[in-house]
Amino acid sequence: MTDIQIFAIPYDSGHQGERMGIGPERFVEAGVDRALADEGHDVRLDVVSVDAPFPTEIGTTFRLHRALAERIHEARGADSGADSGADSGADRMPLVFAGNCGLASIGTVAGMRDPALGVIWFDAHGDFNTPETTTSGFLDGMPLSVITGRCWTALARSIPGFAPLSELNVMHVGARDLDDAERVLLASSDLCVLTPERIANVGIHHAMVPALDHMALHFERIYLHIDMDILDPSEAPANQFVVPGGLSLADLLHAIELIRERFTIAAAGIASYDPAYDPEERALRAGMEIVKAIAARTA
Repeated sequence: MTDIQIFAIPYDSGHQGERMGIGPERFVEAGVDRALADEGHDVRLDVVSVDAPFPTEIGTTFRLHRALAERIHEARGADSGADSGADSGADRMPLVFAGNCGLASIGTVAGMRDPALGVIWFDAHGDFNTPETTTSGFLDGMPLSVITGRCWTALARSIPGFAPLSELNVMHVGARDLDDAERVLLASSDLCVLTPERIANVGIHHAMVPALDHMALHFERIYLHIDMDILDPSEAPANQFVVPGGLSLADLLHAIELIRERFTIAAAGIASYDPAYDPEERALRAGMEIVKAIAARTA
């Protein structure tokens, strides 16, 4: 049994209950907490919102990062005097549903307050842009750059517990839609990058195992990030940003099993689900299977 604290953040680009911000609410309406409880887990649910009379993408988003970091730190036992790191309420796993990848991850990593935390990031996109490289201006194209200290450093310091992680802490899996400058950044970074080409050539098992085994030499606990557009849209149309060539659900579930065999999944995030693009609820059902696989983590 896993003790799970679900955090739902129904925002997209600073706007509540719009576009992908509807996704977390849909998972809650579909009974994700009950589904996990039926699997034998102890589950609690918390919806995170902030007072933003005039919402802005950057300002509101960082308010949400701060609020989530504080709630995760409290949920993991900080209020009982536990110290940071692996012994701080480590049996309670934050599971964050958010409209954007940054909302699922930045406050979560900060709230964990664990500099030895590894990050495994499944996403069709790099999420490694900076304000200097982005051509869209989309803040949610930058969360991994924030987490690794490349950008938005002043605002990141305002998040309780935030400290940038080394790029060596991070594995990125499946990015197939990259801006040109972002591609250069990734190639010159210290991230471990598993490309779709590598996965297609050798299969998910043989692509993941050597990288995971190397990572396991340095980390015991990870934050696991799943952008729903990692899945191929023919199987699970998650949002307007999907691109062909994604993983099958079976491959993603196998990858999660490989991760569970080697690490404690200390926290996880599910991001970027827009029900408007999923009329048959295939992506929603896939998300439920993903969540169950994550929660079945080994002790």
